[in-house]
Amino acid sequence: MKSCLTRWNRHLGLVMSLYAVIGGSWTARADYTATPVPTTTWVTWDAWGTSLAWMGKAFGNRLDVAEVLFGTNQTTLNGTSLPGLGFNFARYNTGGCGTETVNGHGMVYYGLIPENEIEGYWLNPSSTDPSSPSWDWSLDANQRTMLLNAKALGANRFELFANSPMWWMCIDHCPGGNGGNGAIDNLASANYDEYAIELATIAEYAKSHWGVDFTTVEAFNEPVSSWWGTNGAKLQEGCHFGNGSQPPVINDLRTELDNRGLTSVLISAPDDNQFDQTIKTWNSYSATTQSQVGQINSHGYQGYGTGGNQSGLYSLAAGAGKALYDTEYGDKDTSGLTMAGAINYQINTLHPSGWTYWQPLDGDLKDANWGMINASFSAGTIGAIEPKYYVMAQYSRHIRQGMTILDSGDGSSVAAYDPVAHKLVIVTSNHGSAQKVTYNLANYTTVSGPITRWNTVTGSGDKYVEYSDLSLSGKTFSSQFAANSVQTFEIQNVILGSGTGGGGSLANGTYKIINRNSGLALDVVGAATTNGSAIDQYPYQSHGNQQWTLTGNGSGQYTITGVQSGKVLDVTGASTANGALIQLYTSHGGANEQWVITPTTGGYYTIQGVQSGKLLEVVGGGTGSGVLVDQWTSNGGNSQQWSFGAP
Repeated sequence: MKSCLTRWNRHLGLVMSLYAVIGGSWTARADYTATPVPTTTWVTWDAWGTSLAWMGKAFGNRLDVAEVLFGTNQTTLNGTSLPGLGFNFARYNTGGCGTETVNGHGMVYYGLIPENEIEGYWLNPSSTDPSSPSWDWSLDANQRTMLLNAKALGANRFELFANSPMWWMCIDHCPGGNGGNGAIDNLASANYDEYAIELATIAEYAKSHWGVDFTTVEAFNEPVSSWWGTNGAKLQEGCHFGNGSQPPVINDLRTELDNRGLTSVLISAPDDNQFDQTIKTWNSYSATTQSQVGQINSHGYQGYGTGGNQSGLYSLAAGAGKALYDTEYGDKDTSGLTMAGAINYQINTLHPSGWTYWQPLDGDLKDANWGMINASFSAGTIGAIEPKYYVMAQYSRHIRQGMTILDSGDGSSVAAYDPVAHKLVIVTSNHGSAQKVTYNLANYTTVSGPITRWNTVTGSGDKYVEYSDLSLSGKTFSSQFAANSVQTFEIQNVILGSGTGGGGSLANGTYKIINRNSGLALDVVGAATTNGSAIDQYPYQSHGNQQWTLTGNGSGQYTITGVQSGKVLDVTGASTANGALIQLYTSHGGANEQWVITPTTGGYYTIQGVQSGKLLEVVGGGTGSGVLVDQWTSNGGNSQQWSFGAP
């Protein structure tokens, strides 16, 4: 989370320099040809999102605000008709502020701004029982309302995050950081478990009382940064956690979540301000701590152009078998071009599964021009819709959960493929004078069209306007770009690869299926043939329970049938949740037994469930014999990649 004006100034030079470095250059170019690569795939896209926090506190009681952020319909905000951004990821900010006195002490403010204060639910440490008077669940009503509205509008990924523990857990009783030195931890070590109890209790209460299942819980916000103190001109909640203090908090949090039956809720960490910091923090964790973290979070403030080792962080996350999210980005360029460049660069280099803008509604004096929609938290007013809003729509309304991110072949573009609808999406930003871009899709098996495009000019001109005025010439098409504009193209009836039979990447036939991470074969446990038999990995022995027949439906989807049993690979209970196990079952034609097989690199493929959009993987990235197989959100890891060879 952005901490203060002083902190922004530290990044301003990086933001402005983005124009010079993204994709090699942001200066005007001659007309050129982009060639998206169908055989290089990165991750399955999971989420666009925002943190609710101060925006939720100020405007959470307004359904129209939630509709423009989380809905996909055309909606109206303050008399302006807008396309909903369709965010499906909401980060709920549990607060650290309170007005009660504890042991004769009250909260210390040190310059905290009222509109940036979030009230916490745990009033005092007298009781851990959430039904006791020590907890007040009526607080923070507006942000909670926005959370529930987000869910009702289709959001399906939720993160509980805290900028600070409750004030009474902090050494100086200020949830804005240590009063003397922002580089010093402010959570008393004796309160590590109390902090874990606080977060786990909120997650449990949300599940049982609000109907919200948090996917992840994040205990830190830019933890190693040194601005969480009076020396950092503290204006908001924040708390320094050194690399040594994070592991015990993570351990206690995992214990408390498990004690409440929340074993499927992942811990996300470390949420550092910069990608290089995230790498350093992650490498400081022991193997045990790394195993307790289910998702790697990083903020994107180093992500301008070539800033930071983004490819290194991707490799680190993929090697660890962890999903990778950019959980916070923001800039002060209301045109949206800086944001577009950052999205392009990060998706093509960092390869996150999710991307989050900090506060789409913003604009108080200290944060002028930060928002996509100009708004004042202090006054509770909403003003102008900035071009940045429409630029965001070019991405978030078209690259949707379950799509495969491809190599765009162009630093100014992002490419994504919908393996169910057989639709290719390309978003391109033009930073400079008018030019023509030609898209060469010759490497795709089938490209039939039609093509629809959407256009946003960041100066005067179109604001997310739809056109159907392009046609294919063979497997290419061209479009004119106005100066400083962004276009999105949806090309229908596209098939990846060069396979036959199934209309997908592989020919119909019988294969052994080998996991890239372990080298072990997809196997039916105990060579069973009954419905519900579990699937694991095991050394290949040429047995029928390790051989699988692919049958394509002609449009890129397959059933995978066991040679020995005659039954198909099926997601247990038709679940769409992470961790749902894979089983044998009699074929019934359901979407939970249909799979999209997509090439990655080195002759390997991902196997994606049509119903869930999640990938077949070995549980926990295990390499031993007998480890079960489940489905999980794409994380780029080797345990989610498989080869298909002659049996």
